[in-house]
Amino acid sequence: MTSRWPAEWEPQQMAFLGWPSRGDWYRHGGKHAQQEIAKVAEVLSDHQPVTVCANPDQVARAREILPSKVHVLEVPYETPYIRDTSPLFVVKDGKVTAVDWAFNVYGGTQKEDGTWVSKWGSLYATDLKDARVAQAIAEHMNVPVVKSEMILEGGSVHSDGEGTLVTTAECLLNKNRNPHMTREEIEAELDRQLGIKKVLWLPRGVYQDWATNGHVDNFCCFVRPGAVLLAWTDDQSDPQYEACQEALQLLESTPDAQGRKLQVYKVQLPPNLFLSQEEASALVGEKLKRNAGDRLPASYINFYRGNGCAVIPAFREATDEPAREAIQAAYGDSVKVYSVPAREILCGGGNIHCMSMQMAQG
Repeated sequence: MTSRWPAEWEPQQMAFLGWPSRGDWYRHGGKHAQQEIAKVAEVLSDHQPVTVCANPDQVARAREILPSKVHVLEVPYETPYIRDTSPLFVVKDGKVTAVDWAFNVYGGTQKEDGTWVSKWGSLYATDLKDARVAQAIAEHMNVPVVKSEMILEGGSVHSDGEGTLVTTAECLLNKNRNPHMTREEIEAELDRQLGIKKVLWLPRGVYQDWATNGHVDNFCCFVRPGAVLLAWTDDQSDPQYEACQEALQLLESTPDAQGRKLQVYKVQLPPNLFLSQEEASALVGEKLKRNAGDRLPASYINFYRGNGCAVIPAFREATDEPAREAIQAAYGDSVKVYSVPAREILCGGGNIHCMSMQMAQG
């Protein structure tokens, strides 16, 4: 059985979005972040079908503020970053199939009863609702499911649809994910499930992206076969500078699965952003303790690429429009790039790409 993971720019039959509501991740129970997700859904729904996944107690709230043409699906979960808990939709022998990966709460630890607990303690429910999200979405879309025993979050990988995948060693080779697997065994499983023939291993991701151990979707993504976008800083005093240099060197010196030399488009990072006192004081709970002054892993690369469009985050910074223009220039006139407010989502640790998952048409 041959598999292929379509690129994000290929035609999609559905865009899934998560619905933020955790008060320990988002201030005031997520009500501000919900407005930002509603805007993302509004923009995307002008281009394609959109389904927002919401916890049972949040369905009515989501339905209240979302556009009527956006579908709301009841899906129990802990993290709204469904990029990491949804299946990856592949095409196996011409049929769309959902790959359900193992999930260990971003590098958590396994208890004696077999359940996983997050690396922050008991942040997650012990019955691990997130581990059942992929199955629920696949059942809703009536597609078959293939399970993989390898631990993998969707935000840790990007594909060009032609056999090349980019990831970070910081995450995918981290001993807290698959300590029993070698790099070669991980690559073999990516090939078996996704049809990947070449893996580009960037050493690190965005500085202080501690929650995910440097997911690649916050740092680098394919814009088309043979071309990538890379988050960038010219500030040699910034801890991010060295990671950018490492990534650029690897990308420019390593051909893709088709033997092409990659074209790299640099997208300047926003100025360093920090959790404000107002934001920190509006968070509740002790499991995920964050403080005013904590650096936020802000990047414009963490965006959703939909049918004829891209929806990128904005942070109320002077760099927002130049970033949108840079991404627009990389895509060209065939794609409309929208910039939407996303600081509230960022305060939860991720951004628009983390909050979304695409389903290919096949």
